Amino acid sequence: MGLSVIIPTLNEEHHITHLLDSLQNVNAEIIVCDGGSSDKTVELARSYSNVKVIMAKKGRANQMNAGAGEALGSILLFLHADSILSKNAIESLPNLIDGAVPGAFQLKFDQNGWLLRVYEWFSKFNFSLTTYGDQGLLINKNLYNELGGYQPYPIMEDIDMVRRIRKKSTFKKFDAAIITSARRFKAHGHFKQQVINIMLVMGFYFGISPQFLSRFYRY
Repeated sequence: MGLSVIIPTLNEEHHITHLLDSLQNVNAEIIVCDGGSSDKTVELARSYSNVKVIMAKKGRANQMNAGAGEALGSILLFLHADSILSKNAIESLPNLIDGAVPGAFQLKFDQNGWLLRVYEWFSKFNFSLTTYGDQGLLINKNLYNELGGYQPYPIMEDIDMVRRIRKKSTFKKFDAAIITSARRFKAHGHFKQQVINIMLVMGFYFGISPQFLSRFYRY
């Protein structure tokens, strides 16, 4: 049961090497799915001999679906380009792969701040409202295909996927963390960004289209 790691990218030259470096000792196929970067993201990814780079239609959902279509592994792990697996997460991968239960990791930020620590604490809970794409997604490829992959939404593709998984299977929150960038919180303010996040998720749950909500995500 091989593992394929799928990483959507768009202008991630400042982060992609950190993630790819962290995966060098992981026994996995690594696929970078680029959505048309204008910086050095593709060049940097191609400098790794064990990384497959494909070009895909822009949009994280489209890119992840394209990567899954190229994947040879029976287990898929979707990761954001500005995240890295913690040492504990890497060590736990063999057992998680053997278990083949879909799930996500807990969250750690790469910056300090008491509000960020609060957000990290909530990420431990196995609820849809506390599970996002930056926590990664580990899923059996057969289940992924049965679900039809990610919906081609501009945002909320992660929330939608987890919600659909829960209707078909057990979903776990793993006892290990992904370390992710707090750049959006830094840019907009820790409290303000979280309020935006909550409002977007609640809007999606109340039936507002991801196309409309995406206008506010790019705020």
